Amino acid sequence: MDVGSELQRARRARGLSTAEVSDATRIRSSLIDAIERNDFAACGGDVFARGHVRTIASALDLDPAPLLEAMGAANVATTLEALEPESLDIWELRSRAHVPSEAR
Repeated sequence: MDVGSELQRARRARGLSTAEVSDATRIRSSLIDAIERNDFAACGGDVFARGHVRTIASALDLDPAPLLEAMGAANVATTLEALEPESLDIWELRSRAHVPSEAR
């Protein structure tokens, strides 16, 4: 599911401008435009992006759950692509950790 397109479709179906959705949600029009283009970079992180999508969806009388699920699926796919398998050596990590000396 294309989250941005779905939000844009619902907004247009209700005959609303991004400025009107902005007034209803207190989310900047420019940010709503970006979200409708699936550009979540300006949201300030995944938690904020999900919150904005939830707020916009609610203002448009949409169930936010499928949109958030679609966002989660996309995020998981991106995260999995970025991960490279590494073997962790617990002793190496422990030796790098800063352990404050005990107070006397």
